[in-house]
This record gives sequence, structure tokens and C-alpha cells, in this order.
Amino acid sequence: RVACGRNATLGVVLLHNAGDTPGLARVTGDLLELSAADAVLLGATTPVRKRSSPALVLCGRARANEEAKNIDLGAVLQLVGGGGHPRAAAGTTRLPSVKNEEDPDTAIKAAANEVMDKLVGAIRSQLDPATGSADPDLQAAGQARGAAAELRVPRTDVPLRGILFDMDGTLTDSDSVHFEAYKATLARLAPELPEITREFYDKEMSGQSNEIIVPKVLPDLSPEQQRQVWVQKEEEYRRLTSDSMQRFEGLDAFLQWCDSNSLKTIVVTNAPREDAMHTLTMLGLFGRFAKHVVIGMECKEAKPSPEPYLEGLRKLGLSASQCIAFEDSPSGAKSAIAAQLRTVAVLSSRSEEEMVATHGCVMGVRRFDDARLLESLREQL
Repeated sequence: RVACGRNATLGVVLLHNAGDTPGLARVTGDLLELSAADAVLLGATTPVRKRSSPALVLCGRARANEEAKNIDLGAVLQLVGGGGHPRAAAGTTRLPSVKNEEDPDTAIKAAANEVMDKLVGAIRSQLDPATGSADPDLQAAGQARGAAAELRVPRTDVPLRGILFDMDGTLTDSDSVHFEAYKATLARLAPELPEITREFYDKEMSGQSNEIIVPKVLPDLSPEQQRQVWVQKEEEYRRLTSDSMQRFEGLDAFLQWCDSNSLKTIVVTNAPREDAMHTLTMLGLFGRFAKHVVIGMECKEAKPSPEPYLEGLRKLGLSASQCIAFEDSPSGAKSAIAAQLRTVAVLSSRSEEEMVATHGCVMGVRRFDDARLLESLREQL
């Protein structure tokens, strides 16, 4: 821990030869939660592979408290090509080549420590300009940066090869229909319960499997009775969506972009298979994804376990560092991030700040043709 002025403390961690690090955001958030620090800066150097130079992957998280209120991690990480929110930011910077070094490992450590020292100094100058170096680049970054405009998908040292999509709330805004289906089913089968609110649904139910939701809401029923509840709920959902459903804005163009760049795609969902096939049919995506879908309830565990996304990676024949995931719910994001996937939040029901700062996503989009998203993905092909 480093004292940074004005009663604030910064936790600094540097991992060497850490390998693929797409789960860095989640680890950083866990460190902040478990420590007494007001902010955490985590860096991880990647091993040197043939024809590649070393890289330092960085992630920062800060508390929403009085001590950390002047910390702007987005501006700090912008100094090394990254960016983000004041309280949540990430970036990747290339380190000098060690091709001709007698001791490459020592050279990488020295270069990484130099970058970390620069970033710590920048944070100190934000908290107390009198004790830190007033870096003009840092001041310019803080003034020019829009709070979310600089968020990017962090790079890994291998090209992007695959995309894993959640379905409900991600390919289509179907969460509102699931809410109405649960509301109607519970009113009919359990009228003694208070009517569920959208706030309760978003917090306790969205993104989770029926096997988790129904026992939580109706714990006194037998397993068979609970199963009948979710069966009737899914029948209600299919009835409500029997006419048509709309794909999210920009999805068609994004799928075409994936095809033109030979990116593999797959759907990973907690929906029962019958519902998944129904939704894909209503969206006109059955032909594309019918044989490329993972059903969480058919895995060892559904989301928020990483198992569905790990199965998705197995089906694609790719590693997590070669892929990104799209998710809309905290439960789904937890699943994808636990599978070491860089995860982009689809902002169908939550803010970018919440999904990045609280749930570990790398950025958020409201459309699949978001310019920031496409720009950062093109750089990784």
C-alpha cells in the first residue's frame, strides 16, 4: 500500500509473466473489496512470445468515498493508451523490446516498474498537486476525456478470433418480456405473494436460470412443483413473444462484420433449450445459431458459474484470450469474467458505470455498431 496524500491509500500490485489476463478487472475489483485501500492499481506483464514484444496489462479501481473523490483513473490510464471512468479504467501498453537483452526477465520487470511508478506519481498529483508531479499530459487527459468515451476492449497478445453472445437482453431486449411472464405466472400460481417489481426482478432474477430463480422466490414448494412453475412461466413467455421480436440496434451489421473478418460466433444462454430455439427463430437467427448455442441448464452449472462460457470456448475451439463476450446482466458478466473473457456490457437495463465499476466489464454499448467498440476490435484482428 502506498500513501498518496489527503488520507488516501493506493494498493499497487505487479504480476510478472502472468500469461493471458482478461480476468484482470474482476481480480482488481476483488482486491479493492477485500483491502482497506481507497484505490487499487493492478498490472500484469505478459510472457514474451516469438515475434512479439512484452506488454503490461493494467486495471484500476477506486472507491466512491471522500478520500478517493479526486482520483480520476480514466485520465491516469490514458497516459499509457488506456482510459475509462474516474473509478474504473483499464489499458494495455507495449514495453520496450527485450530481443537483445541478456536477461529479458529483469529488463521486463524494470520497464514495468517504471510504468507503474509513473502511474502512481500521476495519482499522487491528482490527490495532492503539492506532493506529486504536476504532469501536463495528465492534466490534458483529465480535461479532454469524456467519462466513458475512452473505454476500450483491452488487447491481448493474440488476435481476436471469436465472439460469445448472451441471448436475452443482449441479442434482443427480451428481459422486459421475461419480467411480465414471471409476473403473470406468479400472480396466477402464487397469489399470496406480493407482486414482483421490476427493481426486484433486475436485482434478483435477471440473467439467472429458472433452477435458481424459482427456489429463491418459492422455497416452500417441492422440486417438482417448482419445475412446474418455471415450465408455465416459459409457456407464458413464448405466448407473449409469438408475434415478433426485434434484434438490438446494429446487430445485423455487427454479425456481417464478424463474418467478413472470419470471427466464430456462438450464443451462451441460461434460457431453456425450447425457449432459446423459440427466441432465435423469432429473431430470424435460428439458421445461424441453432447448432452454435450453449444452454446453461445443460452444463454442470448454469450462469453465474463459468461453465457455460467454458463450454462455449470448447465448442469454438478457442482460448479466452482469443475471444470477447457480450452480456447484459451482473450474473452473466460474472460467468463470462470467471471464464477469463473480456466482457462488453450491453446496456439494455443498466448503466455503463455500474457494469464496469461494479461488475468488471471492460466497456458498455447501447448499439452493436458503437464506434468505440468497432475501433477497439479492429485493432485486435
